Formats: sequence, structure tokens, C-alpha cells
Amino acid sequence: MNSAYSKPALFLFNLEGILGKETFNRILKRYFQEFKFTHPTSEDFMNICEEESGQDVRFFFSQFLHKTDFCDWAVKSVKNNRIEIENKGTWQIPVDVFVEAETGARVFRIDGSRKIDTIILPEASGHVRKVTIDPYGCSIEPNHWNNYYPRKIEIKPILSLPSFDAYKIFYLPYLWYGSYDGITFGLYLFGAQFIDFDYVRGRHEWTFGSIYGIRSKKVYPVFMYQTPVSFKRGMRTRMRVMGSNAQDEDKLGAGLIYNFGIPFSCGPQGEFKTMLSYYNLNSYNSVDSLDWDIGRIIVFENHFAYNYEGWQLNLGLSLTDNMIGSEWSYVKMTAGVQKEIKTLIPFTTRLFVGKVFGNAPSQEQLFLSGALRISVLTSLLFGQKGYFSPQEHINIPGHGNMRGYQTLHIKSDKLYCVNLEFPSRSLIRFFVDFGYYGDYAFDIGASIVLGPLSFNFPFYTRTDEPWKFRWSIGF
Repeated sequence: MNSAYSKPALFLFNLEGILGKETFNRILKRYFQEFKFTHPTSEDFMNICEEESGQDVRFFFSQFLHKTDFCDWAVKSVKNNRIEIENKGTWQIPVDVFVEAETGARVFRIDGSRKIDTIILPEASGHVRKVTIDPYGCSIEPNHWNNYYPRKIEIKPILSLPSFDAYKIFYLPYLWYGSYDGITFGLYLFGAQFIDFDYVRGRHEWTFGSIYGIRSKKVYPVFMYQTPVSFKRGMRTRMRVMGSNAQDEDKLGAGLIYNFGIPFSCGPQGEFKTMLSYYNLNSYNSVDSLDWDIGRIIVFENHFAYNYEGWQLNLGLSLTDNMIGSEWSYVKMTAGVQKEIKTLIPFTTRLFVGKVFGNAPSQEQLFLSGALRISVLTSLLFGQKGYFSPQEHINIPGHGNMRGYQTLHIKSDKLYCVNLEFPSRSLIRFFVDFGYYGDYAFDIGASIVLGPLSFNFPFYTRTDEPWKFRWSIGF
């Protein structure tokens, strides 16, 4: 569908830019008059293009119709009055180049027959101030970021859209209040060449920021860098480096992310992430001592996610040992399978199995009510301690995900759970969960789901206080 409609539209737009708007309009009018209510061929359209423009366009049509070539124009270098323009692709098409010097501006036409074209300005023109390839936006190319000298950089607020031709830096001011830090304020910066996520290819995506707690007098920095290493059809590889100090825990990590599958297809999609991570919790000031142990963890973390025909599979394997500098030695294995069943009343079923071997700290155990570590987005609003924290009234989907057991802080080195939720994809959903963590667990409740948020209200929980009112907000 994309090749049949989108590509021809882009091709005709590019053809208009090469031949000129006036010439292209004559071509379309004549083509309509001569072939209306008939069945013309590509040859008919090419003949009219050549007759009206006086140019040979067959090489252009040939590359479009019979090949998968592409062009990628780039400003290779600008030295004094010498400008080198490179086509990093294989599609040979003309392009306009706008050049602004001290004495004025001019548009040059490059015929595209060479890999590198050189534009030399007279010395009287002065220094080159600006170069723009394809100033009218007619060229078919996947990469517009290298069409400029100097490179385009834009600074915008966080809610702005990404750009196809400028390296954007987004800023997010931060102001919040926490029980330990008091008023916290700071600034986060996000930079990227477009968006770098799964099948969307960006480059040099980074995050850097810091916040300051007035009461605690502590600074919490964060950084992250990610960029593609390999990007091929059906297989994408990225490297990622990150670090932060949040909730008085030092975090460092480096690793690779592999994504496979053809986007928007019916085939399988998957992701494998492998990281070497360092965690060092320095105090209990910002975390709940029921769920955390102070100390250093150096761990290999591996996660595999697979989706196919509605089935979702998630596998996890974490390994650490005293030999690599960790204060604990353990192996943690998890597996989760989820499927939406479309019946008269559609429902979602999930099975989770987990086991920890060896000596693991509390934060690396398996939690009955949901995961413990909060995401980056959630950490901007909530911490790991207090009324609004995981295991209290914030539910992070994962592990046992038995929402009736929020506030009980139940964790174990083994966990087996079955989660049922119905009707799927509705505003109000009911959940029924069964689990075993060394003792049996069971709960029934309802959720109000608003996009990524859910408000959970258990009716019954198999505990000493089965009918006690509990609630949580899910992210």
C-alpha cells in the first residue's frame, strides 16, 4: 500500500521540483486532455514529460519504476569559498543548492551525475555563511539533517514535535515537592536527530538534567545516550549508556538493544536488551526499608520481549556474583505470557512465573502486587518512599501484578501468578488474580482505565483483613 500510493506521490512532487512548476502544470493538463477516459501507460506519461520539458527524464523514471535506489544529499565540506556536495545514495537526480555568502545569495543546480560536486565561489564573494541543499523541499531522500551548513539546531519546549531537518533540543523545567527533599527544582534537556525508537531511526539521542532538593540539599543528576549501531530491514541494533543518582541510589548502565521484525506487518516483533548495570544504594532516606537493602549490585540484566498474533512473551534473566564486585550473588529468572481472548466478553489472561536462586537483596525479590522500580516518567512525580510509592498506592505493572495486595509489601524468592481482566479495552474492567509465593493469594476487584493510567479498587483480598478498602494508581 505504501509503495503504491506514497512513493508515486513523492516522485511526482520531486519531478515538479526538477522540471519547474509551470512546465509540470502543462504536462498534467496535456496528459489529462489526451488520455481522459482511457488507459495510458508509463511510456505515454514519459513522452509528454520529455516533449513539454525538452529534457531526457527516462533515467529518472527508470530508477523510480524498476529499482529501489535512494538519494541522500549532504554538505560534505565548506572551506573558504569551496563547497563540496555529496550524494551518499545511489539515485542520480538533480537538486538545487542555495548558497549565501557575504556579498549575496544564489541557487545552483547540480545534475546529480557525480557522487561529489564542487561549487567554487569567486573570492570577491567573501566567506560562505549558509548552504542549504534542496531549499524548496522537493527531493526524495530519507535524511535531511545533513542538508545544511551550519547544521540546523532548534531549542523547543518538551511538547514540540520532532523535526525532519533540524537537530532538536527539548527542555523541561521541573518543580515538585517531596517529603524528604522538600521543594525540588531543576531542568531536563533532551536532544535527538528525530526520534530513535524501535523501527524509527534517529541518531544521537540523549538526556541530561539535574534537580536540587532544598530541604535535603542534594543534587540528583541524570544522563542517557543512545544511537543506532546497525539498522537493516527486519533487524535494528542500538547502543545505550545511562547513569543517574535518584532516591540516593547511584545507577550506571551500558548495553545493546536489538529489535527485530517488520513494522506494521503481521509477522513477529521482538526486542532483546542486554545491559551491564551498577546500582549502589547509599541510605534509606528516599526508599522504603521494607523493600530495599543498602549496598552495591553489579549485574548482567537480560530482557526478551516477543509479540506475535496477540501473544506477548516476556523473559528475564539477571546474574551477579561477588567475583565482579557485587555484594550479592544471585540468579533471577522470570517469564510472563499474556493473551487477549476475544469471546462474547473479551478478556486478557496473563501467566507469570519467577524464581530467585542465591542471596539477593530485597529490591531484587519478586513482588506480589507489582514491580518495585519506577520508570523515568513516574520518577518525576513519585518516589520510592511514602504514601505515593510502589508497594503502597502506586502500582507498577509487573511481577505478580495482584493489585489487591498493594500496601502489604509481600515479596518472595518464588512467585507464580495468573491474572484475568475483563472486558478487555473497556473503561471499567474487573480483575481476578490467583497466586502462590509460599502461601496462596487471591483477589477480586475493578479498575477504571484512562489510557496509560488505571485506578484500581480491590473488593476482596485473601488476607487477615479480606474486605479492607485498598486502592492504587497504575502507570
